[in-house]
Amino acid sequence: MERPFSYTIYQQGKKLYQNMKVSSLTVNGNAVEGKVMDHKLHKVKLVFGTSKQLNAKYCDCTYAKVYHECPHSAALFIRYMNEGTQEPRKDTLRNLYNVYVSSKSKPKLKDYQEFETKLLNHLITLSKEGSWETIKGYCEELPRITYPSNRIQLLVHQMIRSLNTLMKDEKLQKSIFQWGIDSLSWNKNAYLQPYFLNLIRKKDPAEIQSICDELLMQMPVILNEALCSNILMILKENSQLSFKEFAQKYAQFKNSEAMVYLEAVEALDNKEYADAMKMIRSYQNAHRNMALVKEMNALYEKAWMQSNPAGYVSQFVNKLSYWNPDFSEIIRAKELLKADWSQIRDDIYDLVRKKVDAYSFEQFIRQQYEWEYALYMLYKEPTLDNFDAYGELIQEADEELFVEVVFEVAVNAANMARSTHAYEMVADYLKEYLVISKNQERVEYMIYYLKKLNPNKHKLIELLDNVMGEEYEA
Repeated sequence: MERPFSYTIYQQGKKLYQNMKVSSLTVNGNAVEGKVMDHKLHKVKLVFGTSKQLNAKYCDCTYAKVYHECPHSAALFIRYMNEGTQEPRKDTLRNLYNVYVSSKSKPKLKDYQEFETKLLNHLITLSKEGSWETIKGYCEELPRITYPSNRIQLLVHQMIRSLNTLMKDEKLQKSIFQWGIDSLSWNKNAYLQPYFLNLIRKKDPAEIQSICDELLMQMPVILNEALCSNILMILKENSQLSFKEFAQKYAQFKNSEAMVYLEAVEALDNKEYADAMKMIRSYQNAHRNMALVKEMNALYEKAWMQSNPAGYVSQFVNKLSYWNPDFSEIIRAKELLKADWSQIRDDIYDLVRKKVDAYSFEQFIRQQYEWEYALYMLYKEPTLDNFDAYGELIQEADEELFVEVVFEVAVNAANMARSTHAYEMVADYLKEYLVISKNQERVEYMIYYLKKLNPNKHKLIELLDNVMGEEYEA
């Protein structure tokens, strides 16, 4: 049979068909109707003659109105010719996976990336159509496809993105939430459990209490200790009970990781640092919940540094190099301690004096003010990222010094730049900050010097000329 579409349109339609963009197909006599998703959903109709000759084609897209054919009608035509009136194959994650990855003898990274792109586009189509059951089926298939463990989270994020789109519909919102509760009750859909727990967190405290109590009644802790721990944590977040009252109410979970963690938090709040550290240390080898392991470790560090601030900071001092000291860890410790720096400063100075050279020590002494620490960090590494982080502190303290720092950062960034985008960033920084200087000649000199340093970077010079031109106009 003669092909009723131009080559280009047919190929575009074939691509839409292969990407499963034809979402429905119905046959009424000689007419075939369907819906095809491109940038939006299009209604398409094909009319055949007695010998399956295509007599007419209609689509609501602008292209069809002008040229009397379009990729959408071609996609529906290809689907009808390939699959006829048979029931379309079940739309499953496994089918998509087989088409794009499993058919390869040795799948490579680009094959998985192609599959993930195809899946994301298909999920966007399904989400716009509100195809809840199909997306739900995809979610439940996740554990059953043989997919690289280091990439499975990409698929999980794509599923969650589709579920979030469907949640905008109130009826579907209830269905998704109930499905999440059922999944938690039966310990199913493990990849999506964090998402379901976050849905619970968005409810009112009274409703959270009721839902979590019911889940704990249905779920023996021995089956999934990590999940029970997470539910207990949500309960405590939304409870006005003290830890003692909470522990009595949920006594059956007294040995669970979450209860140990909550008890350690209580001890830390009461400044019982040794007890908190002992509780956490006694359970360090028994953890199953990896998310809670991280929380436990952070809590242990907090208890340690609050019980002995000077000792905690001294460990960072001991790591300092004589020739290239980095004080950023000490400053981080200060922020973590949330204490008056003067309480431990003298002890730290004594330690630092023995560890690093006199010049670095003087630099460290100046760090008792935040803006001077910012100046030290920019002196050490004058990058645009550091300027974003510390520039405002210097500007608040000394306007003229701030302009000098901007110039140093701009010179360094221009010397390191390797692309037009990087040059544009340098020019933007100069445009935004150098105009602060009231001295026009100073601004001119800075731009002149920057151009002289980079005579072969024509794009940069052009951008700098634009900055100077705008400055004169101002």
